[in-house]
Amino acid sequence: GVLAVLVLPRGLPDGVGLSVAATVLGADRWDAGAALMRAGSAPGWQGLVEAHRLVQANREALAGCRAAAAKAGTEQRCTVVVPVPTP
Repeated sequence: GVLAVLVLPRGLPDGVGLSVAATVLGADRWDAGAALMRAGSAPGWQGLVEAHRLVQANREALAGCRAAAAKAGTEQRCTVVVPVPTP
């Protein structure tokens, strides 16, 4: 039975396999995915967290810059605020 739980989800469509992974981890798909990424690569996960913080801190500036790039049809340089890193 235990081996079937480990092997069978690989043959299922992605949606079902992901649901099985979330169920095994006892979390929703979002939290299960985060747990898998964190376990798979702590430095990679930390990079995602830091990138998310940077984007969130600069949401308005990035939206304006994105609009300027779309209007000009060329890459734009933007000024962003880099928050102090948290441990």
